[in-house]
Amino acid sequence: MKHAAVAPTCTETGNIEYYSNFVENGNYSFTRYYVLKDPNQADHENELELLGTDIADVTIPIDPDAHQLTYHPATPATTAAPGNTAYYVCSECGKYFSDANGENEIAYEDTVIPKLMGAKLAGYSVSLDGDIAVNFYVKLSSEVASSSTAYMQFSVPGTSPEYQLQTVYVKDLDPTQFNNETYYVFKCRVAAKDMKTQISATLIDGDSSCEFAPYSVKDYADWLLAHTDDSAEYAKAAPLVKAMLNYGAAAQLYFSKGATPEEKLANYDLLADDKAINVDTIPQAEEAFSLPDGVVFEGATLSLKSETTLSLYFSGLTDPTFSCDGKTVETVENGSYWVARIRNISANELQDTFTVTFDGGSATYCPMNYCSNALSSSNEYLQNVAKALYLYSEAAKVFF
Repeated sequence: MKHAAVAPTCTETGNIEYYSNFVENGNYSFTRYYVLKDPNQADHENELELLGTDIADVTIPIDPDAHQLTYHPATPATTAAPGNTAYYVCSECGKYFSDANGENEIAYEDTVIPKLMGAKLAGYSVSLDGDIAVNFYVKLSSEVASSSTAYMQFSVPGTSPEYQLQTVYVKDLDPTQFNNETYYVFKCRVAAKDMKTQISATLIDGDSSCEFAPYSVKDYADWLLAHTDDSAEYAKAAPLVKAMLNYGAAAQLYFSKGATPEEKLANYDLLADDKAINVDTIPQAEEAFSLPDGVVFEGATLSLKSETTLSLYFSGLTDPTFSCDGKTVETVENGSYWVARIRNISANELQDTFTVTFDGGSATYCPMNYCSNALSSSNEYLQNVAKALYLYSEAAKVFF
């Protein structure tokens, strides 16, 4: 019996042209497989050559490259339906490929572009009212605004762990009205040393997402300083913004121990006069302590992160609870010390005094006293941070 040649596919074996005959002899049977000795001769003039008794002798293996590919063009995603990238699918094996030769296999999921979210970025601002942060103003569809699972994911690379990934849920925000438009304001906190760092922002809800262009504190500062002729408000804010950039640059040099290149500093684009932090002395406010016997005030520190935190250290206390009118205070045990951490001190409050009370005692201290004491440090970068922070507080007092 003659068998026509069959080409292999990506899922099925093929075979060469061959002949077979079934042999049955008593207690056993088998099939012989033959081919023409001379394929160029007509079948009736030709002789057969025995290949063997195994079908494998005439079988052509599966050809993994023999895909029957159908092209599917790219389709953009919309707010109503997901889209897809361009891809090819094999009608034989059902596999997906990104190329016409079937060489780069992909998963179906790789072709899917999630349904667009009803979200549009309207603009930015920078917070200076307690912490340093970039605010993303976003217009949301009613579907996203009412979602209990939608959130903004901020990524700030190369910063301290608490700022690297920040999540803000839509359900936790109150809408803001401006010019008869409704916005949702998503705040991303930034450490002082990271004012030039680009913030990645992605709004996510289930399989849908909306990625916004990266932005930084420095980007907003540059924009505002370039538009001071357009608005009296921007012109008024310019000295504060310049002081903020100087503070950011000083923080960069302090944390990098002077290793940050000049062109990467937050204040690099300012004029030389605007960069000057000429400060000889920083005024100190009067300190006051009313401490029980055995309790000692050991000192203070200031954080240089997004928010300004004043930490007061005490020894001789047992499980105290600190409080300070109008401020959030954390009570933390640190080795042999108890620490009162006064959070979220705004720039225009840095020259104010804060009184921490606890059972049987109180302590009054000013953040600028720490900066004043830092001027006597042998660390020039710490001195410059203290000077820049003082000038930043001075500019904030004028602005606010």
